Formats: sequence, structure tokens, C-alpha cells
Amino acid sequence: MARVVRVRGLSLLAGLVALGCGGGRSERSGTVTVDGAPLPYGEINFSPDSAKGGKGGSAAATIRDGKFRAEAGAVGPGFYEVRITGSDAPPPAGAVPSPGTRPPSVLVRDYKVGVEFPAGSSEHRFDIPRQVPAKPGG
Repeated sequence: MARVVRVRGLSLLAGLVALGCGGGRSERSGTVTVDGAPLPYGEINFSPDSAKGGKGGSAAATIRDGKFRAEAGAVGPGFYEVRITGSDAPPPAGAVPSPGTRPPSVLVRDYKVGVEFPAGSSEHRFDIPRQVPAKPGG
């Protein structure tokens, strides 16, 4: 009888391990390019698309050299609106840039796309066409 209990306990443990480490928490990662080149610096935001049945909380990840990785469990399966912003360099470390330094050039301003994320971890590629800068006063 003790042997049966032990075997069932091991079967339960093996089943939990088969689900994956971290309790089945999915990770979202991938690349972001602008006209085929990696986006040097930016942010990617994930918001559930409630109009399509998306549930859960919002999350964000930093983009560096065209790569991002959202924390495991931050973006579950379902429909999301993905928003991307980015520039050629990080913003200056103070409220006012030092004399002689140029501010970063904006490469992506509020790019939006709808994505359905599958259950489990997944990798995604976002290819963004270069955006034409807005005209002053327009």
C-alpha cells in the first residue's frame, strides 16, 4: 500500500514537471526592426484587447538593440494591443540635456498592432516601416 502511494506521488510530481518550470508562466520575447534594422532603444507595451476577449493586466518591456523579453507570466495567452515607441538612443539622464549633446531621434512613435498570443512561451517579430516625421504645427 505504501508503494502505491509513493508511485502516485511520483506520478503527480512528474506531471507538474511536465507542465514546465514556473507554473506554466509564459514568456514573450522577440525582435523589433525599423526598415529591416534593429530598433536601438525603445519600449513595447502589451494591453489586453477587451473588444476581442483579451483578459489580464498590462505589461511593458524594454527594447535594446532590437530585442525584447517580457517577464514570464506578464503577458498571458489571448488578444493584446501591442504599442511600440523607440529612438536611436536612450533619453538623456537628466531633465535637460547637456550643452552640445543632441536629443535622441525618434524612430517609432506609438506604433500599434493587434496580436493573439498563444498559450505557452512564444517569440515574435515586429517589422515596422520607417515613419515620416510629423510637420511642426501640423
